[in-house]
Amino acid sequence: MTATDFAIARIETFHIAFTDEPSYWEDYKGKGGADVSARFEFRDGWRTVYPRTVEGFLVRVELADGYVGWGEGNCPIGPEVACLVAEAVQQPMAVGREFGSPLQLWDFLYDAQRGRGYASGYWLDG
Repeated sequence: MTATDFAIARIETFHIAFTDEPSYWEDYKGKGGADVSARFEFRDGWRTVYPRTVEGFLVRVELADGYVGWGEGNCPIGPEVACLVAEAVQQPMAVGREFGSPLQLWDFLYDAQRGRGYASGYWLDG
């Protein structure tokens, strides 16, 4: 192994939701729009769904040599889906393999599913 080589031992994810905090779009409240549910909302003129509270996820990656790193995923709609992808699909593919850099890991995971049309969305969020 070189100084930048690493192997992943474990990936752990944590869905976080601040349900007592206002949504990203709190300033727009009262200006029209249709609430989809207690969790999601649409606004007049906007074609995409938005969360009604602040949600996201954290990722804990443990390397084979014992080092631990943390990261934050940007997935405000259904972050628990990205957590499931990371733990149930990406982790079994990556654990035990040696990567020369984080870019090699990215390329490996991207290439693993791009042939099936998973070149965006929750696959990349995971």
